[in-house]
Amino acid sequence: MLGRLTALPIIVVLLDIWFGLGLNIFQSLNSTHTTAPNVLTAVPDVAFNWLQVMVNAGMVVIITFSLVILLQLNKAMSQNQAYALGPFRLLGLFLTLAFSLPALYGFSMTVWQLLQGHWVISLDNLRYLITALSMIACAIICLWRVFFWWRFYKQSRKMAT
Repeated sequence: MLGRLTALPIIVVLLDIWFGLGLNIFQSLNSTHTTAPNVLTAVPDVAFNWLQVMVNAGMVVIITFSLVILLQLNKAMSQNQAYALGPFRLLGLFLTLAFSLPALYGFSMTVWQLLQGHWVISLDNLRYLITALSMIACAIICLWRVFFWWRFYKQSRKMAT
C-alpha cells in the first residue's frame, strides 16, 4: 500500500510534464495561424517556436526516463525485492535528484519565510502548487529509496558471504 501511495507524486509529475509538452505543442500550432501576411517575417518565428518544442520534448523524454527508474526502484523497495542499479539507472536517479532537489531547497526557503511571518505561497494556480509539492515528494522518495536500497544491498552481501 505504501508503495502505491509513494508512487502518486511521481505520477503527478509525469502527467504534468506531459501536459505541459502538450500545451507547448498546441501553442506552437496555433501561433502559425496568427502570423502576419508577410511569409518571410513569419518563417523565423515558426522555426524558433518549433525549436522550443523540440528542446522541451527532449527534456520531457529525459525526465520521464528518470522518473520511470524511480518508479521501478520504489516498487522494488516497497516489495523488498532486489533491484540492480546499473550505470543508466544510477544516471536516471541522479537526474531525478537534479530535477527535484531545487524544489526541496525552495520548499525549505518557503518554510523559512513563513516562520518569519511572510506569506509567500500563491494559491492562484493550483496545478503549479500540486506539482511543486509532488516534486518535493519525488526528491524525498528518491533519497529514501536509495538509502533503503543501500541497506538492502549491504544485507544481501553479508548473507552471501
